[in-house]
Amino acid sequence: MDNNENYINQEIIRLIKSGVDPRIIQDRIAEEDKKSYSPNFVTFMQDMLDKYHVKRTEIARRTGISQDYLYKVLNGSKKTAEKDYVTAICIAVGMNIPETQHALAINEMALLNSRDLREHLLLTCISEQKGVYKTNQWLESANFPLLRVSKDMEEYTPRLQYSEDDISHDLFSKKKHYKEVSREVFAEHCGNAPFDYAYWANIVVQDEDANLYHVQGFYFPDYTVFTVLDDENYKRHEEYTKGQEERRKNASEESDEFYESLLDDFYESDDIQPQWTTMEEYEDIDSAEDSDFFRYFLEIERATDDKVKEVFAEITDTANYGFRVNFKIDGGKYVSYAEQYDAELPAEKQYFQVVETDGHIVYSASHESVFMWIELGSIYSAVFGDREDPKYFIEIDNEEDLYKLPVRTRFIFNAMKASMHDFANKYSGGFAEVSEEMLLKEQIESAAETAAWCNMNGDYEKSLEQNMKVLELAQQCEGQYQTNELATILSTMQKIAILNNNMGNKNAAKEWEDKILAYRDRVLETLDNDEDDADIVAALFAHSLMDQADHAQLNRDFEKLKNFSKETIDILEPRCTDTDSAVILFKAYSRYSFWLDEENKSDIAMEYYEKGERLIRKYHLERELFWQNISSFYNNYAWVLWNRFENEEAIIYYGKAIHI
Repeated sequence: MDNNENYINQEIIRLIKSGVDPRIIQDRIAEEDKKSYSPNFVTFMQDMLDKYHVKRTEIARRTGISQDYLYKVLNGSKKTAEKDYVTAICIAVGMNIPETQHALAINEMALLNSRDLREHLLLTCISEQKGVYKTNQWLESANFPLLRVSKDMEEYTPRLQYSEDDISHDLFSKKKHYKEVSREVFAEHCGNAPFDYAYWANIVVQDEDANLYHVQGFYFPDYTVFTVLDDENYKRHEEYTKGQEERRKNASEESDEFYESLLDDFYESDDIQPQWTTMEEYEDIDSAEDSDFFRYFLEIERATDDKVKEVFAEITDTANYGFRVNFKIDGGKYVSYAEQYDAELPAEKQYFQVVETDGHIVYSASHESVFMWIELGSIYSAVFGDREDPKYFIEIDNEEDLYKLPVRTRFIFNAMKASMHDFANKYSGGFAEVSEEMLLKEQIESAAETAAWCNMNGDYEKSLEQNMKVLELAQQCEGQYQTNELATILSTMQKIAILNNNMGNKNAAKEWEDKILAYRDRVLETLDNDEDDADIVAALFAHSLMDQADHAQLNRDFEKLKNFSKETIDILEPRCTDTDSAVILFKAYSRYSFWLDEENKSDIAMEYYEKGERLIRKYHLERELFWQNISSFYNNYAWVLWNRFENEEAIIYYGKAIHI
């Protein structure tokens, strides 16, 4: 395995842990396999400059390297021995991990190693396209040497100095220094596929006053969060969790109806998130970078990466998954497949499989799971390493031979086939040949996944190209088959607007935002008829309306601000069912109530401030890294209360704003 393949596989692990669809990862592998990098540094770097459309002067500006020295390095007249120089240049160009590692390799430099904490941080910044300035901010926050990009630059490790007057007794004061006491890293299966695990780590650290803190990181397939608790609150949290499990256990002994009612009451209660359970919480590394514990968050990220590799290495079968079923279109054919582990005879380690392709059924059994072999296709070896083709001790493709099998085995196969057909009937409308419409929708999905992958890797131009393809295909699908692809069209147009904005095409971005508004009549019709995806359409359109409200506020066009905010409220208020929708609706309440107060309509403004506060409590928005908006909201609310001579209430909300 060469260096590029090694780092592609590390990136696969990171993306799987982040919940990225395997098919997107498969496209990425195919893309990387097609690449052949030049072994000559000068030629290779020129290829990269052309690919990313970056000029040497811009690289010099971004890195701080003198133009004269940079030009000599890039044209080959000067060879640098400084690994940080090459790394900084690659980051400034916008190169990805395989490209950066190749640049180091052909310079005869050691590759960036994820086991080194500073270089692990650099790899993360490269993967997420942070840029040189942001990368150095991260390095400084974690107390690491900055990227060394000049001859006279010292190996600088920032150390914050304090006088006696500066010393604070704040819990997270920068004066504190910590040492690690212990650590644990866990993994727990939480999904259908072998790589669907939740990972979390708990690193216990101690400050100079012997106070203990639990620095934790939680990685689930669809989100990440870092948390810090002091020792006392950690113990209280543990007790609370045990009590919660006990309540659930007791409830499960009652009827299903009572159990569901009990859980509903429990989750809707105000004390579901007691204040002591979380001292500090961050959704990702970006939001955590100002924390004193940032370095430990990075260590947790590295430690859980290692745990992922460890778990993958230990996956040899999928006995604990029981029965699994799925279907897909593969090579223009409709394929449905199911697998059942023989739990009654675990010592024999038998797996039974039924695969139906366009009505043709194959029954098989082996001593290893092949479900993921079918599910992942060519990506299987990239995830689990090269393995031999599965060996079957039963493999028949006609019903007559099925009746030659033992009664118990035949019963298992027939039960599996029935379950597989029930699943297909429920989710695909029954078995049928692959239609032109289905193939067209597969093209839409494939283009959308490719666009998402390219955007994730900073290739905005290709992502834009693929999103334009998605839009074209979705409109074609509507025209040919009279299907409603409104949700796909709106979300794709939003992505196109964002991509244009990221590429500096502000006018084009505004044009696409305006095009979204042209779908207003169709959106309202979809909502009135409560059609499929109505909730999704409402959230998408409301998001665009609030973008327009933001523009109006920046331009001090308060009439548009009022209209867009009120329209958002009218559309989303009846359909606010999750946190993402709640965030949009909260912004609308904030904007609209602010305008009402400006118009001296404080009575009506109070109504919307109260709605906003109820939304904060219901969806715990103060825990969603929405603090600046929440603080501004509380401040404005307090101002209205103060002007209404409700001073005691006003002081409460001023206090809340200051606290946040």
